[in-house]
Amino acid sequence: MKGYVFIKNTVILTVTSLLLRALGLVFKVWTSSAVGAEGVGLYQLITSVYILAATFASSGICTGVTRLISEKSTLSRKYASAVLRKSTFLTVVASAVLGSALFLSADFIAKYILCDTRCALSIKILCFALPFKGTAACIKGYYYARSKTMQPSLCQLFEQIVRIGAVAVFVTNFKGLGAEMLTAALLIGDTVGEFASFIYIYIAYTFEKRNLAKAKAETKGITREILRIAAPITCSRYIMSGLHLAESSIVPTRLAVFSGSRSVALSQYGMLKGMALPLVFFPASFLSALSVMLLPETSQAAAKGDQRKIKEITRRCVGITLTAAIIISGIFFYNAKPLGVMIFGSEEVGFMIRMLALIIPFMYLESVVDGMLKGLDQQKASLFYNVADSVLRMTLIFLFVSKSGIIGFLSIMILSNVITSSLNTARLIKTTNSGFDIKNWVLKPIIAALVGGAAAYLVSGAVGIGSVAATIIGIVIQLTISVLALVILKADCVEEIFLFIPSRKRRSI
Repeated sequence: MKGYVFIKNTVILTVTSLLLRALGLVFKVWTSSAVGAEGVGLYQLITSVYILAATFASSGICTGVTRLISEKSTLSRKYASAVLRKSTFLTVVASAVLGSALFLSADFIAKYILCDTRCALSIKILCFALPFKGTAACIKGYYYARSKTMQPSLCQLFEQIVRIGAVAVFVTNFKGLGAEMLTAALLIGDTVGEFASFIYIYIAYTFEKRNLAKAKAETKGITREILRIAAPITCSRYIMSGLHLAESSIVPTRLAVFSGSRSVALSQYGMLKGMALPLVFFPASFLSALSVMLLPETSQAAAKGDQRKIKEITRRCVGITLTAAIIISGIFFYNAKPLGVMIFGSEEVGFMIRMLALIIPFMYLESVVDGMLKGLDQQKASLFYNVADSVLRMTLIFLFVSKSGIIGFLSIMILSNVITSSLNTARLIKTTNSGFDIKNWVLKPIIAALVGGAAAYLVSGAVGIGSVAATIIGIVIQLTISVLALVILKADCVEEIFLFIPSRKRRSI
C-alpha cells in the first residue's frame, strides 16, 4: 500500500511538473519575444539575487519541516502545528530582516554587484515576495512529509497561472518603456504569483489540520531541531546562491569584454539561462518529482536504520535517472539546431542546447542525488563539494570567458557539472554501499541512444517534408527506437521508467 502511495504521489508531481514546465516554456517563448533577449538577461541577473534572498529566508527551514514530520511514525495535530508555527516564525523573521536590508541596498547591489543600475527597481519589488514564498514553502514541506502531493501540486499550478496572467497584463502595459520597466513587470508578476501561492496553500492547510489526530505530542526542542537541520542546508544553499550571484554578475561582464558590447553579452546570457536551460530541463519532470518524494522516503528509512531499503532506493533511482537522462541527452544533441530555430527562432540557442545536451545526465542525476543526500543527513559533504566546484568555476570564468566568449562559458559549465555530479554521486554510493552498475546504467543506455539517433537520422533524412514536421517525427522515432533498444539489451530499470512499477526481477542486495 505504501509503495502505491509513493507511486501515486510521484505521478501527481510528474504530471504537475509537466504542466508547469509546459506553461513555463510557452511563457518563456512569449517573454523572450515581448522583452527581448537583453530583457531576459536582465531578468536572469535579478533572479540570482532573488534566489539568494529566498535561500536565506526559507530554504533549510522548509527542509527541516519535511524531515521532522516524516521522521515521526505517528503525527498529531499538536506536533505538526508546533513545527509549522515555529518554522513559519523563523521564516517570516528572516524574510523581514533580509527584505528590509535588500530594499535599502538595492541601488548599491544593482550598481556595484550586478553592474547594471536598471536592476535596482526590480530588486526592490522582489523584496515583498519573500515572506509569502517562505511561508508557503513551509506548509508545502508539511504536505510532502505526509505523502500528500495533491494540494502542493494544485498550488503550483494556481501560482503559475496567476503569475502568467499578471506578467502578461503588466508587460503589455509597460511595453515601449524600455528593458528596465519590462523587467520590473516580470518581477511584479512573480510577486503576485507568490502571494497567490501563499493564499491557496494556507487556506488548504486550515482545512487539512482539522483532520489531524488530537493526541498529545512532545513539542519541546522543536526550534532547536529545525535549526539543526536547517543550518547546514541553508548555509550550503546560501553559499551556493551567493556564488551563483557572483557568477551572474561576472559572466555578462566577461562576455562584454569578449564581444565589446554589454547588450550583446546580456542577450547571450539571456539565451543560455532563460531559453536553452529551461528547454533542456523540460523533460526532467519525473526526476524532479522523484527527488521531492525521496526526501521523506529516505528520511524515514534512515530514522529506522533500514539500510537494505536505503540501498534499494539508491540503486533504483540512480539507474532510472541515468537511463532516462542519457536517452534524453541523445534526443537533444541530435535535434538541438531545429529545436532552437523552431521554438526560439535562433540557431545560437540551438548551439547552446547541443552543448548542454552533453551534460544532461550529470545535471539530472545531481537533482535526484541532492534530494537523497538531504534525506540521509549528508548535506555537509555536498556543501564542501559544491563550494569547491564553484570556486573553481568562478576562477575559470574570470580567466577564460573574456578570451573565448560564450563557448568558453559553456565549456566551463560542462566541466563544473561533471565534477559536482560525480562527487555527490560518489558520496551517495559510498554512504549507502549500493555500488555503481556501469554496464546497465551507462553503457546500455548510450548504445540505445546512438541506435535511436541513427534511426532518426536515416528516416527523417529520407522523408521530404517540412522542418517542423521532420523534427517532431525524428524525435518520436528516436525515442521509440531507443526504448526498443533498451528492451532488447535488457537494460536495468526499464519497467520502472516507463511503467512506474517495481521490477519483477529484483537484484539481490
